[in-house]
Amino acid sequence: MIHTISLLPLGAAIVGISLALFTSRRPRPLSRKQTFFVLLNISTALWCFGTFLLDNYAPGMNPGTFPYTDPGYINSMVLTVGVGGSCLFWFLFGAEHAGLHSWTRGTALWVASLPAIYTFVVTATNPSHHLFLSQASASAPVIGGPLAYPYLISTYAVAITGTALLIKGSWSRGSSTGHRQAIVLGAATCLPTAGGFAWQLLTLSSLSVGPNPVPALFALLQLVVVHEVIAGGLSDLLPHARAAAFDGMHDAAIVLDTRLRVITMNRAALRLFPMIEEGMPIEEYFSTLGTHARTCMERYPDGVDFEADLGGSIFWGRVRKPDGRDEGCLILLTDLTDLRSAQTELLRLGIKPGVETVRFAASHEALDIRV
Repeated sequence: MIHTISLLPLGAAIVGISLALFTSRRPRPLSRKQTFFVLLNISTALWCFGTFLLDNYAPGMNPGTFPYTDPGYINSMVLTVGVGGSCLFWFLFGAEHAGLHSWTRGTALWVASLPAIYTFVVTATNPSHHLFLSQASASAPVIGGPLAYPYLISTYAVAITGTALLIKGSWSRGSSTGHRQAIVLGAATCLPTAGGFAWQLLTLSSLSVGPNPVPALFALLQLVVVHEVIAGGLSDLLPHARAAAFDGMHDAAIVLDTRLRVITMNRAALRLFPMIEEGMPIEEYFSTLGTHARTCMERYPDGVDFEADLGGSIFWGRVRKPDGRDEGCLILLTDLTDLRSAQTELLRLGIKPGVETVRFAASHEALDIRV
């Protein structure tokens, strides 16, 4: 018999897997931010599906309270991997969204991983020491041991920090869409965060408070996330049909947000500039591109055309803003190196090439893309 209440976490698990698959189906490799988004949704799906199984296998029992030989132990470990992974990847996704890339690498990454590792270890070994949780039966209260409180503090610290970073990243976009997104995400994450924290405190106080509400509340949060992915560009995805056309362009194309951070690039841009990473300020790589993009954003909304030497190659560049919106800009770059070499050779032979003809030929490949 399937309990009705368990259908909510099951639905949340389906949404999580769907979001992970949707994000993974891209015509180019995933950025770090998108990778964390995929792992976040896989972890959430594990957490919610484990909750669904546990609610139907042993209603009222908490994960980590089963002996090693009980099938509920394996169920508990699946659920625990999901809990730890969800908190970790929520934080990492928020840090990338806020542009704090150093927080997702090296030592900082290992420090952020410690709560997830701790949660897994103490849950996996709990049948031996019972210092994390203990519960005599489904109807009995849960008794929190001394190892439960470090888990509670560290896990929620990571989750709340991730939420703050996600809100900061959306708000810092400086657009009305970014501000709306920050408010919506902040409001949506309050329910599972506050509800889960209150439930954990009451449970560890040996009070009988019913099943954990967080997986069910995640279903609501994920509906908000789905909307923001589709309408608000939360994971910086282009719809797949447009992404394919975008990647197929001959010209190099770089999409920037209002802070001149790289949102995405097409394959031509990745081939030309493999050192550029999504999420990083364009000025860190090429100050020339940053200067022209800033000029377009601040002074010339109709666009800026320029010619620049970038890494030894000569490019004809165009910066364009999306029509009627203030949410970033698009840089298009046409490689003129071979054409300029031909011009030089013609001049050496005493033949003066027509500049306008060269520019027309270069622009013939350009494709109008709305950011």
